[in-house]
Amino acid sequence: MRGTLRFPPLGERLYRGACRNQADWEPLIAKFRDKRKDMEAVYDTVPNLNPGYKKDALNFMDSFYKAFDKPDTIKKQLIDKCLKEGVM
Repeated sequence: MRGTLRFPPLGERLYRGACRNQADWEPLIAKFRDKRKDMEAVYDTVPNLNPGYKKDALNFMDSFYKAFDKPDTIKKQLIDKCLKEGVM
């Protein structure tokens, strides 16, 4: 249907910005890598956080970071997909 928004399944990441090339992504990815421990530590500061929720959230975050370790994943999911579909 024309003009209909497509929503990804819950838990799937969706980039909604301008298309970028590999050189543009590298400094942004480096910032995320630098902040990983800080972001993971947030879960230790939440009182009474359900341990299962914490585990699921950290696993989800881990899969996010694993994608950074695979240049072909970055190219496929961020660069090629954006170029194919336009501004995401």
